[in-house]
Amino acid sequence: MVRLLDIKRTYSDGGMRLLLLADRKDDALPTKISEIDGLSGAGGVTPGSICYTPALDVCVMGNDGTWGEWV
Repeated sequence: MVRLLDIKRTYSDGGMRLLLLADRKDDALPTKISEIDGLSGAGGVTPGSICYTPALDVCVMGNDGTWGEWV
C-alpha cells in the first residue's frame, strides 16, 4: 500500500509533486492523484515526486511521467 506523506507542490492543471511511502518495493506506484487515498482530482503525479519504503529504498518519478528504478 502507498500512503501520502506530503504534498510538495500543486500545479494549476491539477498535478501534484508528492512525497509517498510504500510498504514494499513491489507495491504499484500511483501515476494519478485519484489513485492515492485521501486525495481526489483528475490531475497526475508530477515528475520529481519521490517514494520511499521503510527500508529506505527510493524511487523518483522521471520527466516522462513514469517511475524510475528503485535505488
